[in-house]
Amino acid sequence: MYAAHIRAEYAHLAHADYCRGRAAVLRRLLERPQLYFTAAAHDAWEARARANLSREIAELEDAVSA
Repeated sequence: MYAAHIRAEYAHLAHADYCRGRAAVLRRLLERPQLYFTAAAHDAWEARARANLSREIAELEDAVSA
């Protein structure tokens, strides 16, 4: 649902352009040493968030190459 809302914000972009741009943003997030800066949040959500980002990147890349 969140990704659909982001897509709606960028509805003015062609699908392939959106996918490439969104994937680039998500890759930059994954390059960060940490997504969460409190120990509790990092411990609770970091691994799952990284997996979700990686999954969305793969979906975006598949959409462009399809």
